[in-house]
Amino acid sequence: MKTLAKNERKLFFSKKNLVLSIILFVLMVFMYRSYTVKNYKYYIGNLNYENSQRLENSKLIVEEMKVRQKSLKKLIEDAEEIEHPKEKDLENIEKWKKEIDEIEEDKKKWTVINSNLGLLDLFLNEERPNLSSIEEVWVDIDHFLDTEVYEKKFKSQYTGLYLDDGRYWNSRKLLREANQDIPYKHHEAYPSGLKAVFDIVAGENMRYMAILVMFIVLANFDGWTNDFEENEGKIILTLPYEKRTLYYTRFFSRFLCTLGLILLSILIVFILASIKYGVGPNRMVLINDLPIKNPFVFITDRPWVWQHDYPVTLSKYISYAFLVFILFIFFIYSLTNLISILIRDGVGILAGGILFTVLVAIVDYLKYSNLFSYYKVQDMIYMIPYYQHDWFWGIGLYSTILLIASLVSAYLGKIKFKRL
Repeated sequence: MKTLAKNERKLFFSKKNLVLSIILFVLMVFMYRSYTVKNYKYYIGNLNYENSQRLENSKLIVEEMKVRQKSLKKLIEDAEEIEHPKEKDLENIEKWKKEIDEIEEDKKKWTVINSNLGLLDLFLNEERPNLSSIEEVWVDIDHFLDTEVYEKKFKSQYTGLYLDDGRYWNSRKLLREANQDIPYKHHEAYPSGLKAVFDIVAGENMRYMAILVMFIVLANFDGWTNDFEENEGKIILTLPYEKRTLYYTRFFSRFLCTLGLILLSILIVFILASIKYGVGPNRMVLINDLPIKNPFVFITDRPWVWQHDYPVTLSKYISYAFLVFILFIFFIYSLTNLISILIRDGVGILAGGILFTVLVAIVDYLKYSNLFSYYKVQDMIYMIPYYQHDWFWGIGLYSTILLIASLVSAYLGKIKFKRL
């Protein structure tokens, strides 16, 4: 058995796969430079763009409220000029006056937000923006929202008063408190070693996973074609082992080699990032405790999801994410193995691999019915798609489905091999 496994490992590390491994390492480092480091360099620019969008939106809302107040005042004036107003006219006048007062109260809130966003705009457009000053403005904004909006249960007629939504407002407060001891220069986009690994396993950037999926396919599409494409399958079938042993030895040997190279590529990125920017800081990021503490249940507590958000360190987040990440790698590998033994034609398998990559690349968010979206770990443990459904899954359900799909694919491959 050991000899058979050793031989399978030797076959896996062919010249083709060694070249593919080098390409994988280069591409992963390139992605780190073009995504994680780029986000760091353009961090202020991105903040500036987001703030300008919010500022423009808040200005439009304030102007819209002014226009509405003006039109209501005109209606009141016209109604009051009626010599013998009907009861309906008097009711309308009172209703319009009440609406004017409500709009005025709403406008005051938006004017305060507008003013603070304008101050942020000034700070962000300085030659050397001071992150400390920018954060102080956000503290003022969130304190105002806390005391004048949330505690007083004020509801604006317009969406976005919390500057995106209530959950984002709550997350700003949680992370500010959790990361208060981390220097401002080490902001959330700082490309440390831990941040580099986070960006890979969290699944927020589909290009990382597309690279890994393509590597899995290219490294394993010939797992069985080398034996059967040239009608040389009799060689492996004449070895003094049971077909079941032959199949699973190759299956797991190639998977472990594939996984090892993927983890090595992540380790290389981590080391290079740590050399230049440091391992940490081990800053806090947000997860939701519902899918973590209830991993195998359907979660229906939709309206109060944000109340279950809490901060964890990057390292702890990565430990949560790695299980699903590895199971997704196993899922893609199992499908590749199944197609390889079913088709036993290199061109056909490569076409299937390209399809896998496309299915991963076009994913915009986690979908229960699409297993190719299950690499979106951030969507799972922060429950990002919560607003699209009335229920959610715990992270254990996603993991179980991936594992079952992988084992079923492996088993179907074994059945096909035994019939050869």
